[in-house]
Amino acid sequence: MLEGFRFRRKESIIHRLDPRVKGFYSLVMMMAAILYSEFHVMAFLALIQIPLVFLARVQKEWLRSLKGSAFFASFIFIINLLTGYLYSGLVLTSETIFYSLSMTLRFIILMESFSLFFLTTIPDDLSLALEKMG
Repeated sequence: MLEGFRFRRKESIIHRLDPRVKGFYSLVMMMAAILYSEFHVMAFLALIQIPLVFLARVQKEWLRSLKGSAFFASFIFIINLLTGYLYSGLVLTSETIFYSLSMTLRFIILMESFSLFFLTTIPDDLSLALEKMG
């Protein structure tokens, strides 16, 4: 899983962006994922990151990081589904399923955005950008 967060030197528009811009993007995605819990919003947030991955040309590495987090995503889904089932009086509703999917997508969105950030940001550039900020 951690291999999917290692920087990959490639020539792309995303790689050339300032590290602060990519960091800001990751923080915005994180805040949006935390603020919203509706399934359709989470699905949208997860899908809008895919074109950026293709622009950065890091599809294999990005998928590797997502594959590494599949166990945790499954665990999040199962725990949310079980607690929703138990707290609703042993009734499995579509609301419980969509809530469980939303919580799983929240985790996946965080993994997607931070994986994209670390795959495309040179650590030295990040430290220089942070130094310039003060």
